[in-house]
Amino acid sequence: MAASVAKKRKYNDEYINYGFTSILADGIEKPQCVLCFKVLGNDSMRPGKLKHHLTTIHPQYAERDPDFFKRHERSLGKQRLDKSGAFQQQNFSVVEASYEVSIEIAKKKKAHTIGETYLSRVL
Repeated sequence: MAASVAKKRKYNDEYINYGFTSILADGIEKPQCVLCFKVLGNDSMRPGKLKHHLTTIHPQYAERDPDFFKRHERSLGKQRLDKSGAFQQQNFSVVEASYEVSIEIAKKKKAHTIGETYLSRVL
């Protein structure tokens, strides 16, 4: 008996009506919600499952027109995403503070462990 091969579904442009766009993850095309950024499995790339996600997770947006979802899709393209397609938030002030501490440590020409002492005085 031959091993069964899972059918790889293709993205259809109609899926934007349910709030989904396509993302390539691990070489497989998968649906991604433009509202919550959740990436579903390839087997979920069918209208029934996408509509179910929209009506159960985002019921307030279920009656929106496709232009609404297209706008969210464009903004999703401008977001930073990690390899899984999830939204990656990066707090600028934390990065800036870390940089400032690193500069102070470098100016004192001390070992990096002095950062702990420096932070305890600041906090």
